[in-house]
Amino acid sequence: SYLPNEAATDLNYIVEASTNLIDWTSADVEQVSVINPNPPGQQTFRYKIPVSQSERAFLRLRVQRADL
Repeated sequence: SYLPNEAATDLNYIVEASTNLIDWTSADVEQVSVINPNPPGQQTFRYKIPVSQSERAFLRLRVQRADL
């Protein structure tokens, strides 16, 4: 989970997953709907692959400047 900075309108937030800390993809990540997140505006994501099918998994939040 992360809380985007609402004042930073020039940023994109990308959640990515990896099993080896070398190759990263956003394809294996999905956003989770949370009713009444605390704090409000918090974004929550999870790894799509069941733990039983993957020895390990890492998530990272990549923040980049949006093209204006």
